[in-house]
Amino acid sequence: MKTLEGWISLHLKFKFRETHEDKLTRDLIFDTEIELGRTLLLHSYLKLRYLS
Repeated sequence: MKTLEGWISLHLKFKFRETHEDKLTRDLIFDTEIELGRTLLLHSYLKLRYLS
């Protein structure tokens, strides 16, 4: 099993504050899969900040 180390910078902006966190996580996985060609494993400590 290979381990990929490095930094991933994410800039997220959401139009709706009431958007459910699970949907945001699914969208984030989908976007990274397209961008990197693989799905990233998101750990339970990952927190999404809502930017106004």
